[in-house]
Amino acid sequence: FEFFQKANLSLNNFGDTTRLKEVRIDNDPSKFNDIDLSDYIKAGEPNVFLVPSWSSEAFVYSLLRHLMEFQTQGEEIIVYGMPQWMGFEQVDYEFFERLQVHVSSSSYLNKDDERLRNFQREFFEEYGTIPREEAFLGYDIMRYFGSMTAQYGKNFVGRIDAMPYDVLLGRFEFSRVVREPEKHREQLNYFDQLENKFVHILKFQDYHFQPAETP
Repeated sequence: FEFFQKANLSLNNFGDTTRLKEVRIDNDPSKFNDIDLSDYIKAGEPNVFLVPSWSSEAFVYSLLRHLMEFQTQGEEIIVYGMPQWMGFEQVDYEFFERLQVHVSSSSYLNKDDERLRNFQREFFEEYGTIPREEAFLGYDIMRYFGSMTAQYGKNFVGRIDAMPYDVLLGRFEFSRVVREPEKHREQLNYFDQLENKFVHILKFQDYHFQPAETP
């Protein structure tokens, strides 16, 4: 959770150093029914909960059930969870819908994308089966790096962080990551690795996850 605290402070443009309110809940499933969130609800205002938990579906279900009590009383509740939630089977989708659940994801298949439909059709014609996410990712990677090699040859690595690229699963926006600042100070072009920093924010709306509208 400290990651969220630091991110919140870094994004604040008005010098406000107020930390996000934290509530720590015992990991004992027998105590999930005793969760009390009343001190964390502001009546008449949007209440946003960041839940950095992904391993216990039982905990997430219990937490959302408690939040539903406030939602049914007319309070606006917005929940940000983890990408693993999309694979949960016990949580009632009604909870996701009414609590405006958001999650992050490195990939999203837009079924309205003509490129995606063409890939699915050609893949099925070639292999006689529907492509899984790994097939889309493999196609995206080969297409991107093939294009970069064709344009810049063996020196394409130096251009990766300057060349964002739309792919079937989203977008490649590579950034340089420096893990040894001392080396970077000695050599400005030094970096340890490249990471794709693009991430989807998906909202559960109309009973399925879809890209959230950006302000």
